[in-house]
Amino acid sequence: VHEQCLSANGKTASANRALAWFLATCPQEDLRNGQRAIALAKVAVELSMKDGKAAYFALNTLAAAYAEAGNFDLAVSTQKQAVDAVAVIEGVTPETKATYAEKLALY
Repeated sequence: VHEQCLSANGKTASANRALAWFLATCPQEDLRNGQRAIALAKVAVELSMKDGKAAYFALNTLAAAYAEAGNFDLAVSTQKQAVDAVAVIEGVTPETKATYAEKLALY
């Protein structure tokens, strides 16, 4: 389903982010692919920044992709960017902010 969404909407941050998240976090190990997740998440970050939308979702996904690929230094630095970004966005719930901080502690 995510592959079909990306094929139809490959120029959107959300389509790239959704497939990247799946590939980075899928509970079924044989379906995870950290390197592809990194590539897709980088596209999602770039597209988010181009269209002026908050990139914190995409940064959060990129951090998870880095962690899946075993690059925990980049996972930490990227998740710090996501935590900083989500902290200043109006309307983001305290629970979401806490979740981002918890993920940072995991990496």
